[in-house]
Amino acid sequence: GRLLRHLTRERFPATYGVAFSPGSRRVVAAAGSSLTVWHTATGELDRLLTGHSNGVIACAWSSGGVIASGSHDLTVRLWDGATGK
Repeated sequence: GRLLRHLTRERFPATYGVAFSPGSRRVVAAAGSSLTVWHTATGELDRLLTGHSNGVIACAWSSGGVIASGSHDLTVRLWDGATGK
């Protein structure tokens, strides 16, 4: 609860998607034209995923550790949840 309130209200008021990693140790949030990955236990930023040229409106985290993001730039990107590549 506290981490999600922090993500959605204080840091990124225009957060359009949130998804937990398998095991819920990290959470990814779609805000602006990027994604941020946070540690759920500490609330610390793990990494910033950039590459979309327009607003990211959806994100999901697969059971295999892949993060998918969809954007107004009409692309879907797949990210390695462990490395951010």
